[in-house]
Amino acid sequence: MGETGGKAPVGRFSVERPKARTCEGPDLGSDEVLMQYNGSGTSNREWLIADVRGSIVAITDNTGTVTQINKYNAWEVVEWNSNF
Repeated sequence: MGETGGKAPVGRFSVERPKARTCEGPDLGSDEVLMQYNGSGTSNREWLIADVRGSIVAITDNTGTVTQINKYNAWEVVEWNSNF
């Protein structure tokens, strides 16, 4: 169930405005996030690349250029990430 209690996340918000809005996978009730929009508007689209366990291992921009890589430890905690 994870931290959302079985409910699909729809976005991360700050006090001022949305930080990110997400689009989930095709299955009804799926919490598999495929992409997200950062900030307002729809021009800043990011694609989330997951491994077989569902952990986000990379993020690409709208052109397919890798913008972030995540490395996890054995307990699926982020050990390292790089923002390009």
